[in-house]
Amino acid sequence: MRTLWILLTATAAWGQSVYSGSWTGSGPGAYGVPATNNAAIVAPSEMGGNDSHACTLAQPCLTPQHATAVVRGMPGGKHVVLFRGGTYPLSATWSFDSGDSGTSSAPMLYQNYGAEIPVITGGRQMTGTWTRDSVTACAGSCTLWYQDIDANPSDTGYFQDFESLFYNGVRRPRPQARSGSGGYLTNACAGSNSAPICVAGANQAAADSACGCPAGAGPCSFQSTPCAGGTPWMCFNRFLYSGADLSGTWHGIALGDIEILNFEIWSMGRGRLASASGGTAALTGPMALSNGNNGCLPGHAYVAENVKEKLAAGQWYLDRCPGCASTVSTPAATWRLYIAAAPGEDPNVDTIVVPAMAAPGKLLSATGLHDVIFRGLEFQADNWMPGPYGLGDSQGMPLVPAAVSFTDSSEIKIEGVKLNHIQGWGIEFLGTSSGNEIMDSAVYDAGAGGIRIGSKASVTDSDTSVPKNNLVMNTAVAYYGRLQPTGEGAGIWLGDTHGNTVTHNDIFNGYTGCIEMGYGLGRGADDGSSSTQFFAYNNTVSWNRCYGQGQNGALNGVLSDFGGIYAASSLSANCPTTGQPSLAPTNSYCNHILYNVIHDLAHNYDNTANQGAQGIYLDQGTSNVEARFNLVYRISHTCAFNNTPQHTGPNQYLSQWNLWDNNIFAYCGARESNLQRVVVRNGSNQNSLMWSHNVAYYNAVVGGYPQSSPGLWGCFDDSGNAADCATRFKFQSNDWWNVGTSHGLTFSTCKTSACGGTFPGNYNLFGSEPWASDEDQGSISVDPQFVGPTYGNDNWHMQSSLSTIGFQAWDYTQAGRTQVRFAIPSNVPDLFPQRTINAAADF
Repeated sequence: MRTLWILLTATAAWGQSVYSGSWTGSGPGAYGVPATNNAAIVAPSEMGGNDSHACTLAQPCLTPQHATAVVRGMPGGKHVVLFRGGTYPLSATWSFDSGDSGTSSAPMLYQNYGAEIPVITGGRQMTGTWTRDSVTACAGSCTLWYQDIDANPSDTGYFQDFESLFYNGVRRPRPQARSGSGGYLTNACAGSNSAPICVAGANQAAADSACGCPAGAGPCSFQSTPCAGGTPWMCFNRFLYSGADLSGTWHGIALGDIEILNFEIWSMGRGRLASASGGTAALTGPMALSNGNNGCLPGHAYVAENVKEKLAAGQWYLDRCPGCASTVSTPAATWRLYIAAAPGEDPNVDTIVVPAMAAPGKLLSATGLHDVIFRGLEFQADNWMPGPYGLGDSQGMPLVPAAVSFTDSSEIKIEGVKLNHIQGWGIEFLGTSSGNEIMDSAVYDAGAGGIRIGSKASVTDSDTSVPKNNLVMNTAVAYYGRLQPTGEGAGIWLGDTHGNTVTHNDIFNGYTGCIEMGYGLGRGADDGSSSTQFFAYNNTVSWNRCYGQGQNGALNGVLSDFGGIYAASSLSANCPTTGQPSLAPTNSYCNHILYNVIHDLAHNYDNTANQGAQGIYLDQGTSNVEARFNLVYRISHTCAFNNTPQHTGPNQYLSQWNLWDNNIFAYCGARESNLQRVVVRNGSNQNSLMWSHNVAYYNAVVGGYPQSSPGLWGCFDDSGNAADCATRFKFQSNDWWNVGTSHGLTFSTCKTSACGGTFPGNYNLFGSEPWASDEDQGSISVDPQFVGPTYGNDNWHMQSSLSTIGFQAWDYTQAGRTQVRFAIPSNVPDLFPQRTINAAADF
């Protein structure tokens, strides 16, 4: 047993960590077993579990729900429920309310018994006989098997619809229609508002209705340049395709069983295909939620999923109307489940599990719960899937639920808990949830994101209505976004929430960023006026390891415009602007990004017009954030991105006051992206950032375009006249080292607003232009002499002290989990085509 007070020494030096409680962990061994005479005992049926029993060790009860009801009905009695090892199938969500709570002195405890492993699952193992099918087409070295299953709701034990399947504990893909080379198909859309793909309405409600946007899901339309001949409110539920990429006669199309996975920029819409004819495809609902950056974007990628005609070895297919024509729109009472077995596989002896609960199939749901501990449990196989209108998605996947969900809950401790084979989000805390802890746990093989705290900022938010003071520590989130890769920091996602600490976690092998902090873009005037108030302040993200985003194993890009650590944490009344960032510890910062290690992020290189993958990404409106003592390397686009939107006048400054100090940024950009960007600033508003004591280690020869077009470095005032650059941004005491043939690094800038958006002046950091003496005072070009900076070695300890610029070394190897309770399996497959990038050659 160990107790760690969450007051990080390094953090305290520059702004105390916001979580003030203590964490108690037991290490990787078994948890201590409370006295069984004060516990309700639960066991699987094969161990004698029966809900007619007294819930004792000799006579255990069977289901989690019954055990909860038993202890609820014993005032002042049992506060412990122990689970024997085995599988606990759920027929309904394990639900809690305030009446199931404990007290601060006697919290309720739900825990595994000894070292035994209880698995609480919404899955169902297939037990029937599998029959060989020699008629249905199956590509590759494939042996096709099928089993007919009962889907008649009037029958006992009938099957619910499901869109995931696990073969011997590994997620299996459904068949996809891809390009001839096995890659992505490409939208043929001619424009984002062309008549064939755009639905319009006189107002938002009318456009939503015309687009098939279900009630409560919107807004799905937005006001922009109207559709051809239409009105200003527009929505997308159609797109253009090329040649024979799609077919309107595919089996199951009228059932809505074929899904279009539309990869936009930072999100992926999952629509249900309604028809395809003459180069125009129609969906049952919108492709995106109220955002002109989503929908049918010309040249963007997509695939069609669950196409029976594309079935190949290693896949599966659920036929909900065997033998029916493609025009049939009502499922049959008997379905046929196909397994396309690879050589050596036999479903009659192998283990096959499918989700069995009615969608969304949450495993655990609590409202108003407090003072409860969940320890040593494992959760599997919820049953989220897109509804009949598909999923028009947006950042943070707001319409995708979590398998384990808490609303308005406090003092909940999740320790040594594992979630895997999840279809939606893993764990979430919403509403007024506060003082909760997720520790020593793991979420992997997740369909959406890992851990979500809070929601997108809303005009109805208040300081007390959003989650606060929660802790995520020593936890792994891995292989997420398997079904829905949308997000920015979908590993651990903090929305409009404050006072949280995310520390010593490992987040890896997703398709977008690791950690998000705040979700409220832009802000109002410096006097605090704004249509939406934001409450994402006093959050600390520290000592985390983030790697392998955008890929699975090798560097493979899927989406674009994301950050390893991403912030959209605008100012609020609780987080005022205090002036130019200072190096003094007394300076107050709103949010903290400290001592993290971020590496090997790869974006979708086909989408070169957009921002790509960033190491640390401070999006527009993000203010008063300190990013210090972070190690960021091998990023396919930009290591540090300070996205500063233009202000709109003297009373609408979007000043940000962000501090980038004492970080190491190495190998930013890759040959395939043709970019080498260490730091990018977008926007010319004043006082946007301070950049000090940082080490930039780059190879201008590899990229060919060192710091080319790295954003907007305008040095002019509100009237467009030349201004001191130090009033717009401040650089001082940095080390810039090019491992190539020269030490040049250019910044595109402009001295007056007459340049417009072209910013034609390329200023060389170490040339005759004024960057060295004015814009970056005290800068040097000294080899930091990293011990092993090459690909595969990754030893970033310095042999040069760099004392002349005041650089402070730290032990970056302390980032990540301090103890590993759960090893994460590596056999989680990719379900999307991969764009392979040669990392060893690029960096």
